[in-house]
Amino acid sequence: MGKKKSNASSNAHADVPADLLPPILDADGQEIDARAESFSALSQRHARELARMEAHVSAFGATKPAKDRAMRALGVVSDRHYAELEAWKEANESESESEGEEDADAVARALDAASLRESASDDDDDARVNASNAHAPKVSKAMARKAKRAAEEAAREERIAAEKAALGPSAEALESDILRARLTPLGLKVKDIKADGHCLYRAIDDQLVATGCGPYEGGFQGLREACARAMRDDAWSYRPFVDDCAGDDDDADAKWDKYVDDIAHTATWGGQVELMALAKVIERPIEVFSATMPRVTMGDDFAGRGPTVRVAYHRHAFGLGEHYNSVEDI
Repeated sequence: MGKKKSNASSNAHADVPADLLPPILDADGQEIDARAESFSALSQRHARELARMEAHVSAFGATKPAKDRAMRALGVVSDRHYAELEAWKEANESESESEGEEDADAVARALDAASLRESASDDDDDARVNASNAHAPKVSKAMARKAKRAAEEAAREERIAAEKAALGPSAEALESDILRARLTPLGLKVKDIKADGHCLYRAIDDQLVATGCGPYEGGFQGLREACARAMRDDAWSYRPFVDDCAGDDDDADAKWDKYVDDIAHTATWGGQVELMALAKVIERPIEVFSATMPRVTMGDDFAGRGPTVRVAYHRHAFGLGEHYNSVEDI
């Protein structure tokens, strides 16, 4: 097994143009030290190299073996890009690390102070509320649930803002810059989608509207429910890719049922498995752009049935989890 993997790796390197394999040289024939480049120069070089590779592997053909060969070759360059980016971050972010920690402490102190102010005024507020409640109309359960959801959403937005302020220039900013460098030559840009756990489904719905199909019935919630149905109806096309659900036993069955139920009824994040199902639901190819991986298309079988749906995958968005945005023309 090890020998076969080694041969595949060697073949992948053989499919990469020599000047895109280490050492990477500049126009004067000098080796490029990624750590010494400006971030702008690094991201632009990566975008140029990836564009070259995508053009290079397009000549491999459209058969499944050819696509696998292309993906392995692209992976060689993407792995180097990731290593260079990590080296750049280690060399250039260490100086600002202490400042970032101080900013985080300041945010924490501000939040604590706000909490103390709220606690200090609780007694007065309670007295005023009790007096007014005698004359206030009764709050229905539906109103209470709506208010609770609004409060939770506001608290989440505050957490996101606080984390972004504390982090300053971060992995999120670096990732966004690389995505911008990759999308701009294609005449595309990222369109921000709300980070509320429904982002993947909101991004797909936004794309359906943008490409002239109109919103999906029920919007992002309708897409969630349709995605869950598709995965439930064809479970073994998806279960092997979900942690703890690949087994053929009662425990795995129960976990799979919960996984699919969560897709339909909660704000749990969607990922690659859900993208596979969504491509089948909307019967359109879904193109995924990322800063650290080659462009991936889900639902190749639906090519030609309508405009391609495009989303951007963010690994470091907000420090709160993975995130998907929509993609639009510049």
